[in-house]
Amino acid sequence: WSVAATYLYARPSWRGWPLFGTDMAVTLVLLLASPWVVGRTAIDSGVPSLAVAWQACPVLAWAVSGGRRRGAIAALVVGAADVTVRAKLTHASVTGLMLMLLAGVAVGHVARLAVESEQRLQRAVELEAATRERERLARGIHDSVLQVLALVQRRGAHLDGEAAELARL
Repeated sequence: WSVAATYLYARPSWRGWPLFGTDMAVTLVLLLASPWVVGRTAIDSGVPSLAVAWQACPVLAWAVSGGRRRGAIAALVVGAADVTVRAKLTHASVTGLMLMLLAGVAVGHVARLAVESEQRLQRAVELEAATRERERLARGIHDSVLQVLALVQRRGAHLDGEAAELARL
């Protein structure tokens, strides 16, 4: 699954709910199968479950894809399954749940900040480009108006009446 997930997550077009759901399902199946494969006694004595290498993966993937809320939801689902597998609630299982919850929320928060920062940067770049274009057009208009006024002043100075007054102004 690690090889398949690495290949699938590497393609942005495939990063959708089918992949997120499958990743979560694989992790939950491995986690829930642990008492039968590893043994109930071993699990209760603190031996890691089959999913120990994958437990954080769906949590982090969900957090990156949807922010703090999705990261927290995924952490709670995986954490609840981990607690369910164990016969008794221990300090280690609660710590694992809290660490996954913290990771899901923190990574989700940072992912949302990154997306918002990228959007702000894009808006700033667009605004700067629009401002430069406005300034370029304004310079052209300003220069054209000054040339016309200079021409009116030069030609109007030799005339009489209102034309001379306009040239003087």
